Amino acid sequence: MFTRIRDYQDQRKKRFAEAEARGEARGEARGRAEVYQDIAEWNARRLAAEARNEPFTEPFPSPPEPPSH
Repeated sequence: MFTRIRDYQDQRKKRFAEAEARGEARGEARGRAEVYQDIAEWNARRLAAEARNEPFTEPFPSPPEPPSH
């Protein structure tokens, strides 16, 4: 059983290393950071409207499209 776990971990590390070499991991992290930035900006607008006692009807930012592989 432990050999299967180690094999899985080795394969996973190899896939991540290959993705990193191709630059995919950095692009995915950058995309995730942009999503978090959109949410943070949306929340700042929501809090500002709440402080002014104004209704806030802007919808929550939509999630990004999944990559097509």
